Amino acid sequence: MKRSYIKRSTKPLKRTPMKKVSTRQAKRLRTYRQLRRLYLDQHPFCEVCKTAHATDIHHKGDGEGPKRGSNTNKVEHWMAVCRPCHDRIENNKSWARSQGYLT
Repeated sequence: MKRSYIKRSTKPLKRTPMKKVSTRQAKRLRTYRQLRRLYLDQHPFCEVCKTAHATDIHHKGDGEGPKRGSNTNKVEHWMAVCRPCHDRIENNKSWARSQGYLT
């Protein structure tokens, strides 16, 4: 039995991709990028070794601390650090706590 072609009366819905982040989070990230750029301009050298050029922002705190949600943009929790020092802070939590780099 041959099927007949049924013409659609409406166009199929166009699928749009899902957003990767919410509108609120996108706004926070935009603000973070601007603040980060300004902070690194004001603090050009690493705050740990004091010699290397700062490339990263370290957020003092771990887990539920300052890095979560709206606390991301609180500059008082930031440190300008170079990549090797940032890795050292993240990999040696007890040392970083004793130095005051983690809360």
